Amino acid sequence: MSTVTFYGEGTRLTHLTGDQNRSYVRNPYGTEGVCRDYNNNATDFILTNPSDPQNSSSPYTLCPAPTATPEWERRILINEVAWGGTQADDILAQWIELRNPSMTDAIDLTGWYLQIPGKGSIPLSGSIGPNGYYLIERNEADTSAASSLVYAFPFLDVNGDRLFLYNSTHNLVDSANSNGGPWPAGNRFVDYASMERIGPPYGADIDSAWLTFNNTYRPASDRLGNPINGSPGEVNPSGGLVSTPTYTPTLTPTPTATFTPTPTLTPTLTTTPVALRSIIISEVAWMGTLADANDEWIELHNPGTTAINITGWTLSSTTGTPNITLAGTIEPGGYFLLERTDNLTVSDIAADQIYAGALSNEGMALRLRTASGQDIDTANGNGGPWPAGDADPARRCSMERRGANFADSDTAWITNTGTLRNGLDSGGGPICGTPRNANWAYIVTPTPSPVGPARTPTRTPTRTRIPAAAVSQVIINEFLPFPRSDWNNDGQIDSGDEFIELMNVGNVSINLQGWRLDDQQGDSTPYTLSEISLAPGAKVAFFASQTGILLSNRSDSVRLLMPNGSFSDAFTYITPPKPDQAWCRLPDGGPDWVFGCEPTPGLSNKLAETIFRGETNRPAICESPDLPVPVYLSECLPSGLEAWSRRLWDGLLPVFQLDAESLGRQHWFE
Repeated sequence: MSTVTFYGEGTRLTHLTGDQNRSYVRNPYGTEGVCRDYNNNATDFILTNPSDPQNSSSPYTLCPAPTATPEWERRILINEVAWGGTQADDILAQWIELRNPSMTDAIDLTGWYLQIPGKGSIPLSGSIGPNGYYLIERNEADTSAASSLVYAFPFLDVNGDRLFLYNSTHNLVDSANSNGGPWPAGNRFVDYASMERIGPPYGADIDSAWLTFNNTYRPASDRLGNPINGSPGEVNPSGGLVSTPTYTPTLTPTPTATFTPTPTLTPTLTTTPVALRSIIISEVAWMGTLADANDEWIELHNPGTTAINITGWTLSSTTGTPNITLAGTIEPGGYFLLERTDNLTVSDIAADQIYAGALSNEGMALRLRTASGQDIDTANGNGGPWPAGDADPARRCSMERRGANFADSDTAWITNTGTLRNGLDSGGGPICGTPRNANWAYIVTPTPSPVGPARTPTRTPTRTRIPAAAVSQVIINEFLPFPRSDWNNDGQIDSGDEFIELMNVGNVSINLQGWRLDDQQGDSTPYTLSEISLAPGAKVAFFASQTGILLSNRSDSVRLLMPNGSFSDAFTYITPPKPDQAWCRLPDGGPDWVFGCEPTPGLSNKLAETIFRGETNRPAICESPDLPVPVYLSECLPSGLEAWSRRLWDGLLPVFQLDAESLGRQHWFE
């Protein structure tokens, strides 16, 4: 144990200093207890504090006869999760580590994937050698450790997420935090310590199987050179340490021949009341896929800000089949994928539930109810022909909901065109739909309901007509009024880190040259955009260091003007002065604004830990399925989009009256 030693195997032990009562002991958690020698000092010994000396009167056990590598040691483990990210980049630099505990077998990861329920999957590739590690980073520079895979996976929720590891045959191999509660270990601010698996031996994924990194040996650093409180790509120095060992050696370990934990073990039914359309039927592939017309699938979506347990809920049809009893939880903003017959319908995305029963191509009504029979949502509730979707054998495109705010009606659905799609069918071909992803229908321009012919009301002989408002193709998607981090990466934390993010929600590219950004009239000088081609679904963020537009921390307006001077989008806000919390649309490009978002310039919007809702209760008229588009935009959405007109609403025009007819109903406005 000298500072420099010529004797040792593998990674050497750190010599002890001071007078603490601690000692190194043979690792009692090996496959064969203290009888196994891995030829690596860091694996063969662990540090105990306090020390635990034993003598001839202490219990003992005989070493077992040598055996083949046990089955449990051949599986791949989720070994470490840095859900808190790093000191340099916070949760933008989350990373995940897998481990192969076998000392003899390399494991090919081709076709394997890590699933984050409600968010998506991380496709794996390559292999892990014996006793090897596999580091997944969102960006190569997030840590100084060499990554095995760079993949911009969906951000892990700091309040807890679930991770499930599947092999190439879609069998569950391992999990992390499978009960769906708060992360059992690790932290975020100050320490940014990772969550490490305890072992060996590696038991089932339970809260006590994880601990927070707490070791002086920190082998890696973050993007700015700060030591990482974790061990990406290396043995967990904390993972095998137990302050007070309380183990009882056994003659042989008890391996698990087939490791198949259930993702939703014993769900606890929520007692939180649920409202109409708190969960929506978001997408229906009643026509199947190009690979097989029988490969039908249905997607549910949680548009709210709290998780909802749907165990015991039913999704049933008017024909009696399918009749599905649901089980599981849908996270805020998350999706729940139901695949018919087997898990290969969407071959690269694991189903949340498998169901039986065909959807009729002629049409049927689907109804979503709670376990107590409360109606939550419908799809094609009138039971007629499907209002959208394409059964052409050359296309087979899904039927998508326009948005969470649209009550079920024939106009609330649209056919996916393949412009935005997600997932592969059982034949490996692309699916014309967006299973477990935001609908393409969310980002296309809806066709406004027609305003009927003018009628002469008896109360006044003249009136002013206003045309239906068109939803703009480019919108304000996110903005940060009160930064306290270096978001523009210029090395300084100042007002220049404020930003406004734009998004193209149309289906064609658009050139932003001549467009202008501005805050409320009379404040900052408007900023004219240069030539920028914004592709469909693309986003671009403009920082105050570039635009000179400074937003008030408490209340202001954010405006986007087209080259002709008309408004493309505008939003007026009143904000609690909370640093590093942004206004954003959830989901991206959607109608609802929320304050309390994690600032994500150029990336997908997500909620922060503290949420402030940006909208108030909507009037009952907003529940009408045939409300004219101009009224819906101005009265039911917090932004008002392009329906806002200062001349009209600020009283510069005389009182007017308007009547409009939509779907056979007459509406009067004054």
